[in-house]
Amino acid sequence: MLCEDLPLVSSVQTATPRKMTIEVAQFRTQGYLLHSARAGGNPDADIERFQRVVAELQLGETLAADANGGWLSHEALRVTRTLHDADIYFEQPCASYAECLSFRQHVQQPIVLDEIVVNIGDILRIDRDHAADVINIKISRVGGLTKARQIRDVCASLGLGVWIQ
Repeated sequence: MLCEDLPLVSSVQTATPRKMTIEVAQFRTQGYLLHSARAGGNPDADIERFQRVVAELQLGETLAADANGGWLSHEALRVTRTLHDADIYFEQPCASYAECLSFRQHVQQPIVLDEIVVNIGDILRIDRDHAADVINIKISRVGGLTKARQIRDVCASLGLGVWIQ
């Protein structure tokens, strides 16, 4: 099964909530509807950032709160429980696969993994363990376009969502 359309994901840097909403608005003018906003590592500040960005999203836009592996599992759980009513993805909440899997078993929000994905074996393990809903393929991390395309095709055949960043 071949995936023809893949969402492109903007990359919103950690800043004040106001600056992050401005950056999302700038990406919106460029046609981005999916925004990956970086956490800063302080769960309280991250909650404030993400609440503000979610409140400013327009119809059809989606936010992924990207901790980039920077939260401990208990911090990630605090953030997701506080933002439980928001339509939000949680991207690479913890550094290790084991922590992300443990986190996944305690939340209902969709999970995106990227930093720990480098090959097809990783995809097969993620699928087997139901560790994520979406894989965000980072072309340079997986070894280039050909390998990224192979990973995309495996994800599509398994029914995993795919983003490209």
